[in-house]
Formats: sequence, C-alpha cells, structure tokens
Amino acid sequence: MLQFRIIETSASYPDVLLHRDRDENGKETVQIKAIGIIEGQEDMFAEESIIFDSYHSACRFIEDFTQKSAEDFCKREGISYW
Repeated sequence: MLQFRIIETSASYPDVLLHRDRDENGKETVQIKAIGIIEGQEDMFAEESIIFDSYHSACRFIEDFTQKSAEDFCKREGISYW
C-alpha cells in the first residue's frame, strides 16, 4: 500500500506530493502539498489534509489520485507558473 506519492504535472503547475500518516487518535490522514518557486517572486505553497477512517481508504485515495486531480488541486488553490 502507498504511503506517499509524487504526481508530476504539466509545465503550468508545480508537482504535488501526497503523504499518508496516522494521528494519535488512530485516524488516517492524507496531506496534499504543492510547492512552487518562481524566481524573483513570492513562493507558492498549498496544503490540504483529508481524514479517513481506515488505512485502506487512505491508501486507495493516494493510488487513485491522478495528474488531473493534482492539476485541479493547484487550480483550486490558485497556484501556477503562468
């Protein structure tokens, strides 16, 4: 089962990292992160956490996350290189 995954996006958006972890209450959390740097401008950073009831659900979410999902996340968060 997947613990983390890096999704490569098109040249317009930063790559996206997904990371699974378990909190102290036993809930599974998947963090979605995108970080981009444009020289001479402010750095871009977006993060979202999603809580799942089971390990398998969290891992399945990571497996099913596509390049389109990653780009949609960047669009929703307002980060792009153009």
